[in-house]
Amino acid sequence: MILTERDRRRFWSKVDKSGGEKACWNWIGKSVIRGYGSFWLASEQAKRLAHRVAFVIEHGAIPKGEGPHGTVIRHTCDNRLCCNPLHLVSGSQYDNVKDAMEKGRHIKGEIQGNSKLTESQVKEIKRRYAAGGVTQRALGREYDIGQWEISRIVRGHRWRHVA
Repeated sequence: MILTERDRRRFWSKVDKSGGEKACWNWIGKSVIRGYGSFWLASEQAKRLAHRVAFVIEHGAIPKGEGPHGTVIRHTCDNRLCCNPLHLVSGSQYDNVKDAMEKGRHIKGEIQGNSKLTESQVKEIKRRYAAGGVTQRALGREYDIGQWEISRIVRGHRWRHVA
């Protein structure tokens, strides 16, 4: 990411620093899906996430990183609009998910929206499979999910939080 002095001035003009040095500095410019700030980087003719721009201004280039997500910039304050470089750290997507889980921000189970099952159904699947007399394939047909998903549930790879 290449930032000109003009880009930097424009960027900081869209950040509210009124809370002081240690407070969240909220992005007041345009936001994008999922609540992150969006900044048009004129020097690259591209949109960039505001917190990533703030990180680059303060800390320099973001390392490439491993995996499909590369290096992510995490908010230690859990505020997606925050651009205070003191609240931003680099890491992997694994670090980001681990952090969310430790802080209880990771959406799981039936509340996550795409779930076909409820927690009570998962308990029933686990109970019935453990008791024997029913196959994973039969349970999959009954609950309208694939056998592979039943397998992941009974082995504890999915719905881990349900006993």
